[in-house]
Amino acid sequence: MDTEFIGDYLTSLRNTYPCTVNQTMDLIEGKWKAVILYHLRNEATTYTDLLTKMPSITKTVLDAKLIILENDGFISSRSQDDTAFQSTVHYRLTDFGKTCIPLLESVKDWGSENRLIFTPQTF
Repeated sequence: MDTEFIGDYLTSLRNTYPCTVNQTMDLIEGKWKAVILYHLRNEATTYTDLLTKMPSITKTVLDAKLIILENDGFISSRSQDDTAFQSTVHYRLTDFGKTCIPLLESVKDWGSENRLIFTPQTF
């Protein structure tokens, strides 16, 4: 991603941010983008496998998030013809996408270490 600093702000092709933390959170924000990236961390995965791994995501949301992640350069897709009438799309991390895996691993570890701290409260 091409970036440049202007004063106290970071400008990229996508937006202007007050800091790199804000930029990072914008790129992987939301309920699903980081989860999708995490599921792609080890190997190329099909659309159907992603739906299976995330049973509460809708097809519409998965489609939208995959488009955004591909446009932002995190993932790439490749179609493989299974039969004359059907093809399977495989998604994989790009080299740029692989750079965020240590961050996502850290987030996962933090969540595992602190999950018991957050218990439902009744008011």
